[in-house]
Amino acid sequence: MIQNYQGLILDVDGVLLDSNRLKENNIREAARPFTSEEDCKSFVEYFTSLNGVPREVKVAKFFGENSETSLEVLSRYNALNDKSLKEVDLTVGVEEFLIYASSILPIWAISGGSQKEVRATLFHKKIAPYFQYILGGPSSKSENVKKIKPQGKILFIGDSKHDFETAEAFGFDFIFMHQYTQFEGWEDFFESNPPFMIIKNLTNKSILNNK
Repeated sequence: MIQNYQGLILDVDGVLLDSNRLKENNIREAARPFTSEEDCKSFVEYFTSLNGVPREVKVAKFFGENSETSLEVLSRYNALNDKSLKEVDLTVGVEEFLIYASSILPIWAISGGSQKEVRATLFHKKIAPYFQYILGGPSSKSENVKKIKPQGKILFIGDSKHDFETAEAFGFDFIFMHQYTQFEGWEDFFESNPPFMIIKNLTNKSILNNK
């Protein structure tokens, strides 16, 4: 199927890396000293519900633009990620998928996570060479799509509502991958907003079949 496209965009957390739960724990620990347990729970739920949106935007919305608390939460979160992200697993089947897909078409990794952090992690996991570009925050996904200027028919594989909305905005075909998602209620959402395809993980044979 991917033979029918001129480019492939892949989200990172939840598509390439099994990192969503780790980042949820890290943002909880980063915010906990600055808020009550109840407010911390609300913040974490808010933060994960907007997976794919740059962290700077989400923290500023909750704790205030350029506030001392926002800057400290971001600093703590970045430090926790730096210590722990290199230990996360790749998602099921990702290496085999990248070897095959990169031999057919250009691939771009676009994340809501810190660009420096994402690049360091993908290089550490030895999958960075499969990508023509690895882009992340603080730029939004839409801004990063404009940077790569994809031409022709494009496929986007993601695991969040924000990924779906970004793909729709640019007219890309969207595949939703659900094994690692934190998008609660995705079944109901996609019942009335069906994506091009729904898969569990990148071992799905229909993505690779020449149809």
